[in-house]
Amino acid sequence: MKTTIVLIAVCGLLEAGQYDYGVFENFQLTQELFRSEVAGLNLIKDILERLKEIQLKLEGQIVSKNAFQTLRTYKKTLRELTRSQPIENDFITSAKGLLMILDTYNVSKDCLTKKEFVYSDPHRGRVSLKTHATFEPHDLMTLADEATQIGWFSHAIDLTKSAYANLNVKSLQKDQKQVMEDFKSRLVRTHNNILRSKKRLVGEGYKVLPYLVTDDLKRKPTQPKFVKKLDPSKREHKFEANEQLDINEDIFRRICRGQIVGQAVKNQTKYQKCHWLHQNNPYLRLNPFKIEILLNDPFRMIFHEILNEEEMNWLIQYSTPNLSQARKVSKTNLEVNRVGLPEEQKRKIVHKTVQCWIDDVIYNEEANLKKNKDGIFEVQPYLGDQYAHVIFNQTLHKLSKKIQMATNMIITQRWSSTKYQVTNYGLGGLCETHVDPFGIWEGAEVHEEMKEIHSTGDMFATFMAWLGNVPGGGYTAFNHEGYEQAVVPVRGSAAFWFNLRSDMKREPRSSHGGCPVLAGSKWILNKWIMANDQFHNFKCTQEKNVTYPPYKDFY
Repeated sequence: MKTTIVLIAVCGLLEAGQYDYGVFENFQLTQELFRSEVAGLNLIKDILERLKEIQLKLEGQIVSKNAFQTLRTYKKTLRELTRSQPIENDFITSAKGLLMILDTYNVSKDCLTKKEFVYSDPHRGRVSLKTHATFEPHDLMTLADEATQIGWFSHAIDLTKSAYANLNVKSLQKDQKQVMEDFKSRLVRTHNNILRSKKRLVGEGYKVLPYLVTDDLKRKPTQPKFVKKLDPSKREHKFEANEQLDINEDIFRRICRGQIVGQAVKNQTKYQKCHWLHQNNPYLRLNPFKIEILLNDPFRMIFHEILNEEEMNWLIQYSTPNLSQARKVSKTNLEVNRVGLPEEQKRKIVHKTVQCWIDDVIYNEEANLKKNKDGIFEVQPYLGDQYAHVIFNQTLHKLSKKIQMATNMIITQRWSSTKYQVTNYGLGGLCETHVDPFGIWEGAEVHEEMKEIHSTGDMFATFMAWLGNVPGGGYTAFNHEGYEQAVVPVRGSAAFWFNLRSDMKREPRSSHGGCPVLAGSKWILNKWIMANDQFHNFKCTQEKNVTYPPYKDFY
């Protein structure tokens, strides 16, 4: 039963023949799964079962000195053989990932058995994607069971209802039918009890429908009065502290499907959005950039067609064999729960696993930074010219100059911006919500891994470009209340926004995350522009809560 689930979870969203094995974190395993499908997984399971039988037989024998050594060697070999093979937890994780996609995009459960995915898109409404795989009733029941394990009873009910609609109940054996009826009965009872007691749709460890259901999973004709006040399109404001994580994640997914749009974003549609940006530069007056203003305050915009084909192709070709799969645990993140560390000093760094960092220039002499008595990392004297460098790639270096001209910011100096970061997200890939800057002017404790930040300043602005279109999902969603917005990825274009206010404090309304990829894969290019070199064109002030104005030099 669970064999089919993992295949649907990772490959059922696209037409056959459109797979790109290289976009997944475990290239080899994914390629094997796609090639062999169910037969391959069954073979692996059979091998594992046979190996376990042999192990039990060996353990049951009289243990001599030689037999003991043989058993140790066997166990070591078994671990090596099975380390990269699918295990029960892989099926569970795949099911949870699929449930997350179903929830994020409000996927129609009734269409899962019809070789199509019908889902909600923030800009296109209800969209249908053709698939090559279908869900059988037992797959739907397996998913429903996993949904109950994580408390998503609303999805468990929809999946169970769809399973019954596509199942010939008369063909079931008596004990099979009884198992399904018992599951359905427990599900209805649990769901209705939670809704009656909590009187809300989402909380710590639960998600329910906005109405009570009958024994046959339909909406009850008579509902309590509080049900009328439940509105899935609005944010929850009254909740316990332990419920905040579940509610915030649910809000983010609702932004990803376009169910929540901030009032400031709605108001922005009253103004002209598209312009030709020239930054009062004589060259750009003849060759301006295409821009689309998403929001004036805080400033959020799109550079359309800013990357050309040569740049995008080179970035993907160079990055593909160099994508890191390491799961780094930052020392900064380990400090989050440290007893005694003040809240204003705690930070969490969001790490992306499938990424590649690229320099456009390489400096001849590496910077030497040491912490002084005040805890500040200072640059030690250089032996030669600290700015002497070689150009690593002319295409990338020209791109840096282009971004510098477009943003009117300094990014080509040594401390003015980060390296380029190319990140790839496969099916279901997402990025949790966060703000980019570290908050060094708010008292954040700086560890060795972030030592250059005292020389660069904090992340002043973000330039995030898309290296390809995404067939489904993969939006960038801003989640601060009142400013919610889902931005569609468009090949060759780039989102741009300010991360700091004029007093160098973090702009909380820049909080954003990456929505799950529903179909295909997502390639993005990031470059963070650092604060210390921007003071000439962007003055800092001591006045609080002052945002930098939007660009105004355009046609």
